[in-house]
Amino acid sequence: MDVIVEGCIQHFFVVGDHYFFMLNLLDISVNSNRLNLPPGVFQRSNSTLGIFIDSGTPITLIDQRTNIVNAYELVILALQIHYDTLGLVRTAHSSGSEENYELCYNDKPDFQQHPTITYHFQGADYTVDSKFMTIHFGEQGYFCVSILPGNGSSVLGAYHQQNMRIIYDGNNNSIQFYPENCAGDHTIG
Repeated sequence: MDVIVEGCIQHFFVVGDHYFFMLNLLDISVNSNRLNLPPGVFQRSNSTLGIFIDSGTPITLIDQRTNIVNAYELVILALQIHYDTLGLVRTAHSSGSEENYELCYNDKPDFQQHPTITYHFQGADYTVDSKFMTIHFGEQGYFCVSILPGNGSSVLGAYHQQNMRIIYDGNNNSIQFYPENCAGDHTIG
């Protein structure tokens, strides 16, 4: 049975083995604003490139110990400027939260102006839908940006992989992806 895919399928090559896939991350945009990170900012001291993709890591981690600049800090600053410009009020998150989210805001009823984030890889751009940029704590009345600081590595986590069909091609060391509504997917178990 042939599968018909509407839209653009992007693909890029990865470095890795059958357990880990390392993607060559070149830059990041918040909405359409590129951060213009310096070349090689995500290159590791052992010459590995970029960011791991891992569906077993819930929240995306951006390394705060990148070369030249602190990439995590720059991404958080761009997101903070976005929300501050819209007049949202920052709040401290609940200490009962399992994660240590840095950037949280009081929620407004019907607020929908969350930004997108685009990871610019060598050969492809991967855009995270705005609805997956935040985690809402409805009963407490706030939301937090769904990015955490990495300590020595960056990981594209499962939350930022939602509604994206990702195909791992281990034979060719590449990944293909395209946006798709995955709400109807079935699980086995």
